Amino acid sequence: YNQRTSWKMDYIISVAERRGVFFRLCFSHWEDFDKETEDFPDWGWNRNPYHSANGGPVANVTGFFKDTTAKEYYKRYMRYIVARWGYSKNILCYELWNEADAPRMVWGTGHNYESNRQNILEWHREMSDYLKKLDPHHLITTSFSDNRNQPSVWQLPNMDLTTIHRYPHFNQWIDGDFKQFEVEECLAYLIRERAK
Repeated sequence: YNQRTSWKMDYIISVAERRGVFFRLCFSHWEDFDKETEDFPDWGWNRNPYHSANGGPVANVTGFFKDTTAKEYYKRYMRYIVARWGYSKNILCYELWNEADAPRMVWGTGHNYESNRQNILEWHREMSDYLKKLDPHHLITTSFSDNRNQPSVWQLPNMDLTTIHRYPHFNQWIDGDFKQFEVEECLAYLIRERAK
């Protein structure tokens, strides 16, 4: 692991502790798995260490969620994070994925988020179970760009809290009306839905 980058996280955590800030530590972000190459040729999947073109174990994101070697590498990654930063009470929670349903990821031919729902569920089950054994003191969460996706993930025993990514200018699905920027109504609706 890049020690210069790890030192930056050491510094961020020390500042958070001094200032009383609690934050969510995200392990994976969809942009590390996306196919943007036009303006950023070294971005996303092109530079991802899981990508077989970079010596990794899989050719696409579908493989990432299914392949046993990729999962073993991810567990090592989590073990490193917990060993290095798990001491901090200012980490409110670990977020396994930021927007695991992002459409622009390199899913592979004939695959997309919809065809990977079960793989994503089982991956979250396995990783959250393992992470909770490593560190029973921190909460675990994940996220989806569309909050209607995969309520089954939130029902996993080691998903401690749910998160909401709802962009307020995309509220047309609330009661069938377009309610641009009505944040309070949007949040109230999402909380009622998630509490069911």
